Amino acid sequence: MGDRRGQAQALTLLGHRHGLAGDYPGAQRDLQEAVGLYRSLDDRRGQSHALTLLGQQRGWTGDYSGAARDLREALGLCRELGDRRGQAHCLVELAYAWQATGDYPGAVRDLRDALDICGDLDDPRVQANALTLLGQVRWLTGDYPGAARDLREALELYERLGDRLGQANVRTLQAPGAGGDR
Repeated sequence: MGDRRGQAQALTLLGHRHGLAGDYPGAQRDLQEAVGLYRSLDDRRGQSHALTLLGQQRGWTGDYSGAARDLREALGLCRELGDRRGQAHCLVELAYAWQATGDYPGAVRDLRDALDICGDLDDPRVQANALTLLGQVRWLTGDYPGAARDLREALELYERLGDRLGQANVRTLQAPGAGGDR
């Protein structure tokens, strides 16, 4: 049977890499297999990580209901495990699904929860991602001052991190004051 834990870890990494390369069917196949192996091993931490990545992949392909299902399950596992960093990541990914389906109140709720956790953990990368999405949601709902504030704060975090892609993403958003006017 071999090293099933090692196999699950390898499938998780491979699934993540497939997704980054744009092979979403391959990513989902590998991640689903990893989730199954982690379940059979009763490895909730591994399962939560693979489910988070699977939910992310589903979101990237427009399967928002599947993404929300996987991410809610991952979030529940992270809460059981006391994994606050994992919770914040799941909440941001869930907010992407809510934003994409027009559930702006759900997105704002989950992003505020993620930001609360990030403040406790001092996790600037997840905080910047959450602020960027919150700025987008505020822009979509007509809260332009709030959007500009969140996006400026996200931009400052990305600048401190030296994250040029994050900076570019914020600067391309359409909110007034989001970038380029400093």
